[in-house]
Amino acid sequence: LVMTGDYGSGKSTIQRLVGNLLFGSNFNVTTLQSERDFLTSIISRYYLVYDNVDIDTDWVRNSIASLATGFKVEIRKLYTNLEIFEADPICYLAMNSMTQSIYKRPDVASRLLIFRTKALAVKKPQYFFTKNLLDNRNEMLSELMDNLQEMLPYINNDFSYSGEFRMADFANVGMKIAARFGREYELKSILEIMAREQSILPLEDNPLIDIIEKWLVKGNSGKYISTANLFTELKIVADEHKIPFLYKSTITFGKILSSSVVNLKQILDVDFRKGGGNKTMWTFSPKI
Repeated sequence: LVMTGDYGSGKSTIQRLVGNLLFGSNFNVTTLQSERDFLTSIISRYYLVYDNVDIDTDWVRNSIASLATGFKVEIRKLYTNLEIFEADPICYLAMNSMTQSIYKRPDVASRLLIFRTKALAVKKPQYFFTKNLLDNRNEMLSELMDNLQEMLPYINNDFSYSGEFRMADFANVGMKIAARFGREYELKSILEIMAREQSILPLEDNPLIDIIEKWLVKGNSGKYISTANLFTELKIVADEHKIPFLYKSTITFGKILSSSVVNLKQILDVDFRKGGGNKTMWTFSPKI
């Protein structure tokens, strides 16, 4: 779970309150310090909240992606040279940040539940929310357990989710629970919106979309064009509008384009096919 947005938008408060509900008053958010601390925490805590995750490093992105898909943690035991400890992660990870750069790698973004937040117009002290929750925690947990008991028969049914949302296991359980309340269509709509967020996030601040859209208005909508010719024409458009063109060669451009198809389809109508000489032919159109 990722909450990203302005300062004072309640990101930490919401995630902290979830922990207070599940684990009591001693629960609190923490900060991301090192890879070893991260690995130790995900095998020893059931719900982990990292506050202000704005560290943009490869190990953070790789660890988030690995945790979402499943992996076995291997770390060296302290005060030993060769003894390795192995364990499976057990935690549900929540993070919040003001910036989004850490989540922009497509394989990371596609494994996140992304919620954007805005600064609250009316501020209330943290104590107000925490006290209210803790005063009513027993009743809230009782109701939660009752709801879970009602949902069990639905969770065990044979329904199988199919759709664009990439965290299919999460969506599958969610749709089964939604069936209990007759709200399948509502959840399906929510999942479609979240799938769009997963695809759009890696492309934000990327000038490629802007360049393609400016290229389309030149009468290029719907026409098929090779990767090499597309590279040349988009570079001309970028130069005309003084937009940075981040690709140094046709080969690099083709690889990036191919890996971004799923994401691009959330914003544009995109298709491709093999042409003569085994060239990839592309076509783009505005979404209607």
